[in-house]
Amino acid sequence: MNVLITRSEEQAKEFANQLHSLHHKTFFFPTIEIIELNDWKEVDIAIQQIDNYSNIIFTSTNGVKFFFERFQNFFPLEKLSKKTFHAVGNKTQEAISKFNIPVSNLPDKFDSKELVKKILGESNNDTNHFLFPHGNMTDKTIENAFREKNISLDSICVYQTIKPKIDSTLKKEIERQLSKNNIDVITFFSPSSVKYFLEEFPNITHHQNIIVAVIGETTKNACEKIGFNKNQIQLFENIFPQSVISH
Repeated sequence: MNVLITRSEEQAKEFANQLHSLHHKTFFFPTIEIIELNDWKEVDIAIQQIDNYSNIIFTSTNGVKFFFERFQNFFPLEKLSKKTFHAVGNKTQEAISKFNIPVSNLPDKFDSKELVKKILGESNNDTNHFLFPHGNMTDKTIENAFREKNISLDSICVYQTIKPKIDSTLKKEIERQLSKNNIDVITFFSPSSVKYFLEEFPNITHHQNIIVAVIGETTKNACEKIGFNKNQIQLFENIFPQSVISH
């Protein structure tokens, strides 16, 4: 199976190695670049008021990375030891655990909606105050759900997702592989990845024989919205073994 990964080779190294171990071939075409914020003021205020929060939610490893790095400019990590942490996905959980902090809620699916269900199922949310560090293109699933239930949540952007400079040679190679029907699976990890990939390959939905592998319902919905056949789109867990997904 030939798999096109819409991340850089460096960022998806472990994931690709797992695919190689299963005798799959990989191609790379990075669609997003993660960069620091231009202004940290909002984040710094939230960090300085960290005692006001009982729970912290993360939906990505990048959210963990940028928040924890910034937090340590103000306080030692021990100050977070009594907080309740929630995460989407094994990789996000692992990123938090590296700081010796346990994760209370991990949804069965890699999906914000599933995490919301778990959190809203708890009985003490009326007294909890949640902090949600995320990226600039994170969907509003969590924020909207909490607002509807009148649960206190502060949402802060801790990193930016932008479209990277496109390598024209790499793009031509991917176009060549697509034209020869050499791509069996395209992987998408976020709606923004779908959006930027479509900008470079506007005819991608014409390739009806390609399986579109996605993490989470929001990414799945983004693929449906741009015109992929619903039968093409599959969640990661329906295509790849757990050992591959966790990387």
